[in-house]
Amino acid sequence: MNSPQFTLDILTSPEPSLDNFILPNSINSTQVSILEVLKQIQSFFKVQQPISVDFNLIYVWGPSGSGKSHLLMAMQKFYKDLELPHLYLTSQQPDWQFADIQTGPNCCAYFIDDVDNLNNSEVNQLFKLLIDQKNNPEKLIFVSGSNSSHYLKIRYDVSSRLSSGLNFELSFLTDAEKILALQELIKARGLNIATDIPLWLLTHFYRDLPSLISIIEAVDHYSLQTKRPITLPLLKELLHLTA
Repeated sequence: MNSPQFTLDILTSPEPSLDNFILPNSINSTQVSILEVLKQIQSFFKVQQPISVDFNLIYVWGPSGSGKSHLLMAMQKFYKDLELPHLYLTSQQPDWQFADIQTGPNCCAYFIDDVDNLNNSEVNQLFKLLIDQKNNPEKLIFVSGSNSSHYLKIRYDVSSRLSSGLNFELSFLTDAEKILALQELIKARGLNIATDIPLWLLTHFYRDLPSLISIIEAVDHYSLQTKRPITLPLLKELLHLTA
């Protein structure tokens, strides 16, 4: 694989997964994290068990860029890979229509991103889903928004039902936490990487952790291919950048 191909590969962020999502250290370690809950949900399917009713309604909130969509897309991909019927809705889609929802017995999960942007008709459909879940507790409803369920600008009967499920707040990773996460990745893989690379990447390239991890993996492969140590000049060569 040549260097331009490497560049094309790393300019595309890796697919969201639970494995490439890092929680900030500020998360209260005494509480169950959203990652633990989502991994538990995945474990139910791996042993062909229905989702526990304790985990079937999840609301996650936080500012844009904190990772809400990452988690929803990671779970959506998990369901897709297992060929489990589901629906993923986001305001980023040009035809975001709740009319597309198939409420038949086979649909087992609904992933609804940006709940703040629902119109009145769509809020009504979400409310019906939440009511229907009482009769179908094995169905997962995973919703994201920008504010706490108590402060959502949405109908109270919807926000109160969202608050009755598991609620999690996400925040941004600090630069120090991103560097620490990269250093832990480097250590775990036994890579011999120049110590100035993580900070340089954070300062000059992508700032989201999945993309940073992807670059570390790419430069590792490039180092093996060229039989050269992983240094900042090698990374810049890979990225076609100058000092």
